[in-house]
Amino acid sequence: MEALFEAEIADYLGRPRHVRTQKDPAKPRSRNGYSRPRTVRLQCGEVTIRAPRTRGGGDPYKSTLLPRFITRSEERGVLLPDLFLHALALKDFDQAVFSLLGTATELPAESMLRLRKAWEDDQNQWRERRLDVPRICLAWADTLVVRTGRGEETATLLVVIGEPFGGPAEVLGLIAGFKESPEAWLALQYQLDNRGLVVPLLVLPGGSLKAWSSPEIAWPKRLHQLSWFHKFVCVLGQLPKEEQCRALSMLALIPAAATRQEAETRKAGFGERYRTQCPSAVDVLERDWEHMLAVYDIRKP
Repeated sequence: MEALFEAEIADYLGRPRHVRTQKDPAKPRSRNGYSRPRTVRLQCGEVTIRAPRTRGGGDPYKSTLLPRFITRSEERGVLLPDLFLHALALKDFDQAVFSLLGTATELPAESMLRLRKAWEDDQNQWRERRLDVPRICLAWADTLVVRTGRGEETATLLVVIGEPFGGPAEVLGLIAGFKESPEAWLALQYQLDNRGLVVPLLVLPGGSLKAWSSPEIAWPKRLHQLSWFHKFVCVLGQLPKEEQCRALSMLALIPAAATRQEAETRKAGFGERYRTQCPSAVDVLERDWEHMLAVYDIRKP
């Protein structure tokens, strides 16, 4: 959004930021800070945006983009994150701009080309940044399928999010346009290895482990912690509706256990209650059980 404002005012002034003009020395048009902040409410949260202001001769600058942002927020802001992710997955800059404005911009082609290059340079710089430090403790990997509701077209993103010791989680790597497969995950692993990432101590692969079945993928040789959310969904799907609320209250206590022994005890309690009534639910809970408690084996280096 800020880049679009900068392109718009640069076109209005006839020069980019920090470049002076000698066309009208008496009353040169120049920047004059920003207008009052406006809040755009989106599905992912509130974003504060400010349009630049100018002073000097000529017609006053008035952004044509700001009203579109506000209208976009009120009418279709709930779709904006998905639309932008869809554009990112397809590497389509024009669609990314469309996701923000809901229509084509009136910026000159030169400004759009400059914005496109800046957008691509930012992506390339982010993809090439080093990952040597800090040491990643936990890595979550999954495939995001983006559906925008605009026709039947979908886009996919392979993403790895890492959490270091004592630091916030961040996106480590992302590959756009691939469907989940051992080859795709291997390509992302090579990308992260080349940027200096030390294999995480604990890996949480989303969905099935089949996509990690390639012997060349090094991460499965580390500890694997499967998603408790997916496990809950699968177990509850085997139970009648009248039992699901009580069963969920019992299941939720298992990953909250302080020790592995306590988690095993709580699993046994669930089995005692539902083994006779619904054995399939207990079988689903016990499937891949060693990967459900891998977090207890992690040790800080």
